[in-house]
Amino acid sequence: MAIPSSAGFARLFFALWPSAALAGQLAAWARHAQPHCGGRVMRTDTLHLTLAFLGPASPAQTRQLIGYTRQSRIAPGGIRIACYGSFKRPRIVWAGPEGGHEALAALHEQIWRDIAPLGWAKEESGFTPHVTLLRNAGSFDPPPPPGALDWPYAHFCLMASEPGGQSRYRELARSG
Repeated sequence: MAIPSSAGFARLFFALWPSAALAGQLAAWARHAQPHCGGRVMRTDTLHLTLAFLGPASPAQTRQLIGYTRQSRIAPGGIRIACYGSFKRPRIVWAGPEGGHEALAALHEQIWRDIAPLGWAKEESGFTPHVTLLRNAGSFDPPPPPGALDWPYAHFCLMASEPGGQSRYRELARSG
């Protein structure tokens, strides 16, 4: 598998990636919110839940993270996507779990603990599990969600952001 390169570095993140059917349902949530909030609807193939954003990584760091990801195992779990939310800056409307998300927070912490020996330091900002639905929203008052979505998961992915104007992602590795 080719390691992406933009001046020798790739922008990496760990994520849960939905099935095609679930991604289609999340896209319907985006289309449901867009008339109320404005903004640009994210493409269905880009919808994901970020567990840890790493940012730029050298080819050597990328190889280490691919190895880590492939040897990692997580307990199967599930998320119930049941609410809209927003980040006023950077003007994002998202879908996320309603109430507790302890299993996701634990997975987030586990990843950061595991990659610390590889030289990665956890960001200071808090973890808000979410799926970005709209970018550049003009309003942050979405309608009631169309109905809860169940998202079972059994692995996470190491993803690379491809350079260019639109969000494009490529899977580099998947946990077992």
